[in-house]
Amino acid sequence: MSSEIYVTSEKDSYAPGEIIKGTISWNCSKAPTNIIISLGWKTEGRGTCDKGTIFEEKIPCSRQEGERTFEIKIPEECPPSYSGQLISILWGLKASADISWARDPKAVHPIVISKLGQAYRPPSS
Repeated sequence: MSSEIYVTSEKDSYAPGEIIKGTISWNCSKAPTNIIISLGWKTEGRGTCDKGTIFEEKIPCSRQEGERTFEIKIPEECPPSYSGQLISILWGLKASADISWARDPKAVHPIVISKLGQAYRPPSS
């Protein structure tokens, strides 16, 4: 039996300061010691890529399968989602199951953080 984990959120776009509400569900080959949920960003494009995690929680677990809801408050001051020609800033929710002596399943759910409801894009020239 392979191990699987999923993470979803109520919506795909949030403004700074909003609360992300979502669900993690898992079905593992054996009970994980922890389920881990995090919110982070990464850059893609030219130059040196960077990443940051602004929230992470380890949830003790003793069941092979289950479901758990979560809430994460987005900071007021954070880099917004951005999609440019040279660089992009991408946000995502990441879930993983910490399973001893086994490959830890992981899942990423992309989200947008912006006051506009979509990634900022530079004007075309």
